[in-house]
Amino acid sequence: LSNKFGGAFATAGGIHAGADGTIMSILRSMMVFQMMAVGGDSWTSPFGAVATVWEDPFGDTQRTQYFDSACYYAQANGRQGDHLVHPYFLRKAYGLGERIANVSMAWKNSSYVRWD
Repeated sequence: LSNKFGGAFATAGGIHAGADGTIMSILRSMMVFQMMAVGGDSWTSPFGAVATVWEDPFGDTQRTQYFDSACYYAQANGRQGDHLVHPYFLRKAYGLGERIANVSMAWKNSSYVRWD
């Protein structure tokens, strides 16, 4: 795994359910094996991508008048109760993957001398 690029992605049941700590543990493990960690594509995902899949407004647990029905992806297209990942988090994950690919290609095409 040495000299490989990687990023971290985690899902959590709630907004403050430990996903950030999980991301940091994944990044530390990558660095132990001399991998190069790449963060997300915006300031909202600096260490990687995190998805909240259960807690409102992104889950399907407590429908209230406080959250717009557009927040509930699990109900969209007849998928009620599936607790699918909200498109907001899918965009973050896609952005992370795209950034890892771009950094990898830039590294491969650079004139940096690498010793194996």
